[in-house]
Amino acid sequence: MKKSLEERVSDLEKKIGMLHTGKAIKRTFKIGDTFDLADIEWEILDITEEGYVCLGSDYSAGSGEIFSNKSNDWKDSKIRSILAEKLLPVIGSENVVPMLRNLVSLDGQDEYGECTDLISIISVDEYRKYRGLIENTNDYWWWTLTPWSTKRNGIEKTLTVVSPGGIFGSDFCSDFSGGVRPFCIFSFLRFE
Repeated sequence: MKKSLEERVSDLEKKIGMLHTGKAIKRTFKIGDTFDLADIEWEILDITEEGYVCLGSDYSAGSGEIFSNKSNDWKDSKIRSILAEKLLPVIGSENVVPMLRNLVSLDGQDEYGECTDLISIISVDEYRKYRGLIENTNDYWWWTLTPWSTKRNGIEKTLTVVSPGGIFGSDFCSDFSGGVRPFCIFSFLRFE
């Protein structure tokens, strides 16, 4: 027997909006909602065709870590390695969607190109896009993946950071120990 349009819409809403815990969860997620996973509070910043775009609260295993000793290129970042090696196995790579990371610097230099990650940190452009949803931390600075500039301009060790009050600053990637706020796209399948 064929389902009515209303039944199909209801089924689709359940698939999109329920957190998988082995049993159904009571609510459908919307932009601005939060949920806890891997000892991190995640906020839903957007809902796209790929899934739920989420920013996590401060990730303790990455907090206090330098960005990199080498450069301000996200591909060489110690934080990128920590997220991939420590947090991703807890979340499960099957639960997140690959996302293209644009590594353009704050001043528009594009020599670092792009990369693809399952879990990352937010860029300046993404921060600006979702700023209306991102609360100030009030007590710690945190990393973005956006370089202040690049080697082409002689600035290969400075990165854009976010202050407790929500404004941008710059700091050296080898001596600033900022907070780490994971950023990823959770697959809708994770929320069935």
